[in-house]
This record gives sequence, C-alpha cells and structure tokens, in this order.
Amino acid sequence: MNGCTGIQLYAFVINPAVCPTVLLAPSLLPNGTVGVPYSQVISASGGVGPYTFALASGSLPVGLTISALGILSGTPTMGGTSSFTLIATDTNGCTGSQLYALVINPPACPVITLAPSTLPSGTVGVPYSQVLSASGGVGPYTFAVASGSLPVGLTLTSLGVLSGTPTVMWTSTFTLIATDANGCTGIQAYTFLMACPTIAVSPASLVQGTIGVAYNQTITASGGTVTVEAGGDDQQVW
Repeated sequence: MNGCTGIQLYAFVINPAVCPTVLLAPSLLPNGTVGVPYSQVISASGGVGPYTFALASGSLPVGLTISALGILSGTPTMGGTSSFTLIATDTNGCTGSQLYALVINPPACPVITLAPSTLPSGTVGVPYSQVLSASGGVGPYTFAVASGSLPVGLTLTSLGVLSGTPTVMWTSTFTLIATDANGCTGIQAYTFLMACPTIAVSPASLVQGTIGVAYNQTITASGGTVTVEAGGDDQQVW
C-alpha cells in the first residue's frame, strides 16, 4: 500500500531427466566385400530423437565412415574383421552404445589362367627351363605343384620357374596351382613329354673294302644312353 519492496535472489536448478536405455540397431552388421560399395543405416530407440551417431572406440574398416545420421558407408579396400563401438546421443544428451565386429570378405575370385597351357618337351640329360605366368587376378603370384609329380630332375620355384635336367625317359602328368595376392587360385594340368636325345652314328661314311681283303670298321654312337655288360649285369652309361 505504501509502495515498499523487498527482493530475493534465487538459484533454480533444473535436474536432467533420468536417462532411459538407448538401444542401437541392428545389433549385428552384414559382412562386406573388398571393392564392393557398402551401406548400412544405424538407428536408435529408447530416448528422444533425433539422434546423432559417432565412433566411440576402435577402428572402422578401411574405406568406411559413419555419418552423424547413422549411415555406415563406403567401399572397403582391405579384408579382415574390424571391431569398433558406435554411440548414439539423443536430444537430451542421453547415450547408448553398441559394439560391432564387421567382417570384410576378400573380393570374389576371378578366373586365374596359367600360361603356357602346354609345356615344351624335355630331353633326358639336357638342361630344361620354362617360366610360367598367371593372369586374371592380382599379382604377385606364387606357384606350386597341386597334384602329380614333376619329371625326375626338375623343380618348380614359387616364382614359377620350372627348371632342371631330366634324368628319366618318362612322361609325367601333374597339376600346377597359381595363387594371387588375395588368395585366389587357378590351376593348370600338364602332360610333360620326354623326347629322345639326338643320337649321332659315326663314321658318317665307310671306307671302301677290297675283295679277298679282311675288312674291319668300328661303328660308334653318341648322344644317347649306352648299355654295356659288365660281369653279366647291364650298366647305364651316358
């Protein structure tokens, strides 16, 4: 009535709401493949939308990112399993998280072809060398014997060099396998033929003979395998 006043300073505290349980979905992520575009929408429930999403810990597969809207996307460039945790934050600052293990599979294997498709013949006692190559996959390639046996005296290196000196006159059948950098493989079956060495007979011509005169001329051969008898046993002599 007299216009007199009084004042009081107050500090009014607004306590945050008790946070509900915020759940992320899906709980499991579908596998990806190297070189194939990947996209997965992550959603959240239990809080007050809209939600924002982020990477809380771990590492995403190389080539993938997570947007604030919860879109996990990109093109994976490396195979393997990545473990990471995503977090969702609602309008009130309440959060929920989900641990994921995302498997990135190697790329679908292409057709890998070995060359040559046939091998040149070898010759017993003659050094042999043939370089194998592969195409259709991702180099470098490694080579190995998948089945069968190489000719006696020959070996195959991991770089695809088939070499050595054949020692047995025998036809060999075997399969070689080439493995590319991504573990994709190609095979090729081979039949390795062994050719006879060139055998030279000498002399090239014979001296003339005379009627009534004893004649003697030794004929020799070289370049093959000679069988001689010693003590009743045959011996192989080069």
